[in-house]
Order: sequence, then C-alpha cells, then structure tokens
Amino acid sequence: MNYRVKVDRKIAQVDGAAWDALCEQRPFATVYWLRLLEEIIADYEPRYLQLWQEGQLVAGAVCLPQRHFHLSVYLKNKLLQKMAGQVLTWLPPNAALLPLFLRDGLLLHPGVATAVWLPRLLTEIESAARWAPFTYLGNLTPAHGAGAAQQAFSVVPILQDTYLDIAWDNFDDYLSHLNSKRRYRVKSYLSQAEEAGVTVQEVSLNSPMTPQIEALIRGVADKHDNAFIYRPDFLQRTQAYLRPDSLHTLVACERGEPIACITLFCSGGEMVAKWSGLNYGRTHETYGYHAMMIHIVQKAIALGIRRLDFGPTAYTLKRQLGARFEDRVAGLKLGIRPLNSLFQRVAAGKNEEDS
Repeated sequence: MNYRVKVDRKIAQVDGAAWDALCEQRPFATVYWLRLLEEIIADYEPRYLQLWQEGQLVAGAVCLPQRHFHLSVYLKNKLLQKMAGQVLTWLPPNAALLPLFLRDGLLLHPGVATAVWLPRLLTEIESAARWAPFTYLGNLTPAHGAGAAQQAFSVVPILQDTYLDIAWDNFDDYLSHLNSKRRYRVKSYLSQAEEAGVTVQEVSLNSPMTPQIEALIRGVADKHDNAFIYRPDFLQRTQAYLRPDSLHTLVACERGEPIACITLFCSGGEMVAKWSGLNYGRTHETYGYHAMMIHIVQKAIALGIRRLDFGPTAYTLKRQLGARFEDRVAGLKLGIRPLNSLFQRVAAGKNEEDS
C-alpha cells in the first residue's frame, strides 16, 4: 500500500482542514486545541505525524518526548517516584497522547478501516523516533489496545475514566434521574457546603483571583509530587486564546476565600473538567469540592453539553453523581526487541494475576 509520511513540529505547519477532517469524532484533537497546548505547556516538543494517501490525510498522531508522568497514581513509594521521574527525564519515551486532555494521540479518518491503518500508524510512530528507549501509547480504549497488542506492544490497564452522558434539560430533571440514595447524597452535599459558607461562582482566568487559582492548582501537583508542566502564565494565555464558549472556570469560596477550583473546556458537545485545585483541609471540612463537582453538572446541563468527562480519581463521588466508568489501557514497547519480548511476557503474567 502506497502512502506518504509527513512530520511537522508546529501545528501551524499542518494542513489545518485536512487535520480537522481527521478529528471529526475527536473534538479536543483539532488544530484549535493543539495550538493551545503549544501555548501553555513548557518544554513541549510535539511532532505531528501524518499518513497521506492520494491527497487525503488518512491517519495521524500527536507524538512527543514525554518527560513527566503522574507517577503518584502508580508508585506509592516516594523514593521510587523520584527515581522513576529522573530516569524518564533523562530517557523520555516516544509518547503518542494528548497532554492535558488525557486522550490518546492516535487519529484515524472516519472513512478508513482501523484494521488496515492502525498497524501502519503504529509502525510509523516507532520509526519516527528511533532515538527513544521505548514507545508509550497513553489512554487507549480497549479496542485500540487490542490493535496495539497485535503490533507487539505490551498492553496494561491504567486508571478508568469517568463520564456523564447529559440527557436532561434542567438540574431538577437530573436529580429525578438519580436513585433516591444518590439524590439524597447530592442534596446533602449542597446543603452542608452552604451551611459551611461555601459558594461556587464562575470567574475569568485573568481576574484578581488568578494567583489564588494557580496556587490551588499547583498545590495539587505538589501534594502528589507531580512535575508542573505549564508555563508561568498558562492561565492568562489560556484565557486570552480560547473563545468564551470554550472555557469556563468555577471557584468554590469559603466566606469569600477560594478553596477549590476547576477549569471546564468545551468542544463539539463535550466538556472536560481539568486543572482541579484544592485546599485539601478546607474542602474536606466544608464539602467545597463536592459542591464544585455538582456545579460542574449544573453548568454542563445549562450549556447543553452532551457528554461530561470527569476524568479519573475521586471515583466514589463521581459514582454518586451518576457517572459511568470506561476502561483505559496503555501500550508500551521497548526499542530493543529481545527485551521487549521479555517485557511482554512479564506484563502478560501481571495482567493475569490482576484479573
């Protein structure tokens, strides 16, 4: 099969119309959002891999040398986290993923056969960065994970993602949809937060609260010993770049003082909740985080969003809000073939033990 491979280092160099056609079913992978990532992420070196056939862009990938992982989720030992973080900084993998949005970086045109083009795309991802010690495919669906396994990738489970499909015209209808136990919980959280003096409001990322918002976001990264990957003025850059209908920031205040925040990105009928910031002690005592999460649902309903992505972690609360859970896997492949074969056997044994 004849096709042409092209690699660009800036999204402005890519044929925007062709790339966006590739992302017909992937709203946060379009040119508009990839430009945002270039604006706000420090030490960001993306490569936009493209497979062209007869003038059509049939497959693509967002690849980068990934130097930072949220290791606290997988390694509880602080020393191991630090050691693994240093190794990844020195020997970054060739990763295919979308930072910030926690989505995989593999793109196939809706009109082509996955079974035909996914293997070729994975082969070209490896070929485009032979310098890397291993290739990492992040946040894959199980279906794409199965395709990666056929290409000698070790496929391992990672944290589940959580979604809420919005099918209600107003918040009262949403509450009626919940079972009695969950409905009681939601109302109780709101009541307890109100009694503690918590209010939730929408603010600009370029407001007097911005320094406090950034401090809350950084506080979450610091608590989990995760590297902070954004530029110093990432909030102001985001506010300046995105259209008003693409961006909403909620802040929970206890008697006027910010104690929690979340940023909501909207595209193509989908909303993703990112950049959570918490004062852990005060949100726990006041139910400020719970109130903010419930307000996210209210905001999504008010905006007519079809699908709300809560992201991983805090599963108990998200289950109470009616979220559904979706499995995610990662694909790993070492650059040295004999070592990769050994790693596959070890990973396969581990997966069998976990199941």
